[in-house]
Amino acid sequence: MNLTDILHGFILMTGMGVLILFILISIRLRKLNNLESGLGGAIAVMASEIDRLDSSIRSVKTEALRASSDLSAEIERAKYERKFWALQADVAQPATHRKRLRCKKASNETRVG
Repeated sequence: MNLTDILHGFILMTGMGVLILFILISIRLRKLNNLESGLGGAIAVMASEIDRLDSSIRSVKTEALRASSDLSAEIERAKYERKFWALQADVAQPATHRKRLRCKKASNETRVG
């Protein structure tokens, strides 16, 4: 046995060790990616839940925007109604309480200066 044969044997044993390592890694990776019991299943469930929550958030946001616009329209209508009732109350006051408007007297005299 010379040095070349020993090195070939070492390379062969190392190759066999790497082969066993890759086989173990592939088995673990298959278990990990199993859609029913592994991490792949958990990722699939989380992805579907994220999609469901995303659609729920979109619908809630749309509903909130609609409610906000309805509320602002209602506030504007209430402002106009308040102005209307204030004007009605002002018109309905008895004449004695209202200020009378007086016309300015026109003067025919002009100042000469």
